[in-house]
Amino acid sequence: MSIITSEFNYQRNSHRIDLPMLVEIDGHAYKAKDWSLLGIGIQDFDKELEKGDKVAARCSLNMPESSISIKVELEFRGLNNGIAGFSFVNLGLKHRRVLRHYMEMAIEGKLDNIEDLVSIVTAPAVETPIEEALTLSDLETESLSHQFKSRSYLVIGLGILFVVILLATIFYNTMYRIQVTGLAVGNLERITANTAGVITRVYVKEDAFVPKNTKLFSVQNVALVKELSIVKAKRQEKEKFLKNLQDDANVNMGAKLLRSLRLQYNQRIKEYEDAKKLFEQRIISFKDFNYIENQLQQSRVNHAREYKAAEVAVKKRLEDIEIIKAEIAGLKKQESAIKRAGAMRQVRSSIAGRIYRIEYEPGAYVVPNDVVIILDKDVKPAVLIRLRDSDALKVRLGTEANIYVPFNDQNYKAKIVAVGYSSINSDATVTMEASLNETLIKLEFEDDTVRLPANSRVKVWIRTF
Repeated sequence: MSIITSEFNYQRNSHRIDLPMLVEIDGHAYKAKDWSLLGIGIQDFDKELEKGDKVAARCSLNMPESSISIKVELEFRGLNNGIAGFSFVNLGLKHRRVLRHYMEMAIEGKLDNIEDLVSIVTAPAVETPIEEALTLSDLETESLSHQFKSRSYLVIGLGILFVVILLATIFYNTMYRIQVTGLAVGNLERITANTAGVITRVYVKEDAFVPKNTKLFSVQNVALVKELSIVKAKRQEKEKFLKNLQDDANVNMGAKLLRSLRLQYNQRIKEYEDAKKLFEQRIISFKDFNYIENQLQQSRVNHAREYKAAEVAVKKRLEDIEIIKAEIAGLKKQESAIKRAGAMRQVRSSIAGRIYRIEYEPGAYVVPNDVVIILDKDVKPAVLIRLRDSDALKVRLGTEANIYVPFNDQNYKAKIVAVGYSSINSDATVTMEASLNETLIKLEFEDDTVRLPANSRVKVWIRTF
């Protein structure tokens, strides 16, 4: 909107207007602050001139889709508040008519009518009051003031509309839109030792991707190793006892006694045969023969008694040997069973994923529930957020949400699928839910291909209106 500058505010000889004009001096274009038929005020003028210096210039009048340039000569009049003042020197009648008509077209809002301005340029030069400065009549001043007020009211109305829209937007964002920070969860698999023992080896490294059934680590079961050692010691003790039993000196001594008695018995038989012949030949007496016969009978009784005792002892030893052999076989089977049970146990991944963290290194002692490796599963995660109880009343299952992920600079659609602490902990009680000052909300991505690093932070917007 153009402004008419009155003379009593500035030391000027006519009204000036702030219509756009570019002034080219020595190849450099300057923007006119305001101008009239008598002179121009140029802002940001950077040349050193003395008062009265004259320069050649070209003035360009901008119009929609075109412009008109006129060559003029300017005289420097001085600086006022950073504005360089110039007056036209011998401005031609045709140029005056062009400038005056451009002003009138601008005031009437007809700058797009370039044909009128062209007709002024091509018309012959005649003496007219155009040589004088532009003077506005009372009617023109009233019309200009009316246009100014109309446009001012329009601008004020647009400003009020903008403020109303701004306040409505702020009200919506504060009352009907919830913005919180969420946490991506549900894609971590915690792999435990499942047995008490010592970590002997870890086969993977952090951040490495592992397919399903990949060896992760080995655990030496201390209890099974100890049990295996005890069973092995018992077996070795039984084997030693068996060897001693088989080489038992009593058995050997019995065999020697039987051999001695057998020899003695045989000797008594021979003596008896000899004594019998001598008795028949009447060489010895019946008393002597009877004595030898009694010795034979005594030797036969001793031999039979010792043979029976030896036979019983040997049989008992053989039975004991078989019992010990059976016990040794049972201990060997027990050793094999312990080895199959896994004194050295290898743990494998049950699902494909990325190694997120290794909690224990080789040499560490673990119990069955200790988490040795955390695996970042290749699955779609969920998002957990906490809302104030007042905000939680505004949402329901199925409420849509927008999620921004800084990790990949992407936006996703999601929906609320669970409300309450029990959505992540099935053991949560009603008392636990009621004692919390905030409500836990679980959201799921609509896109099944979403993959995020574990524990990624995201920005969540929930529309509640």
